[in-house]
This record gives sequence, structure tokens and C-alpha cells, in this order.
Amino acid sequence: MKDKNGFTLPEVLTVITIMSVIIILTTSIAVRMLDQTKKKISDMDEKSLIESARVYGEDLDKNNKSYYLIDDMSFSSGTVIHANAEINGYALKEIINEKKELPVKTSKLRELGYIDKKLDYNCTINMIFETSVQDGYIVIDKISAKLGNDCK
Repeated sequence: MKDKNGFTLPEVLTVITIMSVIIILTTSIAVRMLDQTKKKISDMDEKSLIESARVYGEDLDKNNKSYYLIDDMSFSSGTVIHANAEINGYALKEIINEKKELPVKTSKLRELGYIDKKLDYNCTINMIFETSVQDGYIVIDKISAKLGNDCK
């Protein structure tokens, strides 16, 4: 009579093979889910950055905040305004009317409280303005924003 006190080698190898297949399948599914979650978070961060810049643009329109130039800016009149200049009021509306797009750094939006300090992006967002002239005054009709190339 044969005494069985354990598993045979083929039985052990079969169990190991089955376990390996299960681990491979569950690992690939988990990695895919993790990638999808990261993309969703990144998409939400992008939407948050764009919305923050748009709200900042609305505050500029209402003259609640000042705009600080990132780089020197030249105009069709030949005027040049240098970087870091603080601009607000009607002068800002004249710039918006000519340029239609103003860049803002995420660091400035964070400093002004438009972006959560936990969002660790350091890039440029372009605020896009649609303007019209009504009764001789520049009016901002629509404000949108898009991420700069350095945000991607």
C-alpha cells in the first residue's frame, strides 16, 4: 500500500501555473484601472486650471484684479509694455481688445488664490477674450481659456 503524505510535483506545478495566470490577469487589470484613474484626475486638473483662468479673466473684466505681464508686449501703435507691469482698468481692456489673448502663469493664479495650492502645475494658461465696442467703450463679451503648450 502506498502512503500519500503530500502533493506530487505535477500537482504543485499545476497550482503554481494557475496562480501565475490569475496574478498576471489581475495585475494587468489593476494597472489599466490605475492608468484610467490618473487620466481622469489629470483631466479634472486641466478643467480646474482652465476654469480658474476664466474666473480670473472675469475678475479682470470687472476690474477686481490687476494683470501682470509675463513678457514684454508690443502693440500696433509701437508702444511696448515691459514684463511684470501691473495693468488694470481701461488700459487693460485696450490691450485685450488688440491682443485677444493674454497668458497667465499658474503660479500667479495660485498666488492670487484661484488655484488650490495642492495643484502643482507650473505652466501658462492663455485667457481668450471676445470683445466688441459699444458706444465707444470696449466690452468683453466672452472669456475662455486654454492650456499653454508647456502644460501638457
